[in-house]
Amino acid sequence: MLVYSMAVETTNTFDLYSGNESNSIPYPITFEYLDPAHIYIEIDGGSYTDFTVDSSGVTTNDPISSAMTLKILRVMPVTQPYEFSLNSKIAAERIEQAFDWVTMLIQQCKCEE
Repeated sequence: MLVYSMAVETTNTFDLYSGNESNSIPYPITFEYLDPAHIYIEIDGGSYTDFTVDSSGVTTNDPISSAMTLKILRVMPVTQPYEFSLNSKIAAERIEQAFDWVTMLIQQCKCEE
């Protein structure tokens, strides 16, 4: 997960792995994300929803065969969730979060081309 004192430092928006035959060994996530709900999994190109996300990565609830390819993606809603009121004090962390959101959305759009 992204630490807000840092900028988005990679252009990577997904990870590819061969299945690890385990439902207890996590697949590392090597890109930044703002919310675990933004993590999406595909197995051999099809959607897979039976997984958990934590600081160690993605753990599937089913063992995935080593003959299969698992893709971990960041998929964010294309919205603007941050509001800044006119003449109000804005915490630097909120500004950083908003810039991170925009940067990640640009990366997501670029990846979809």
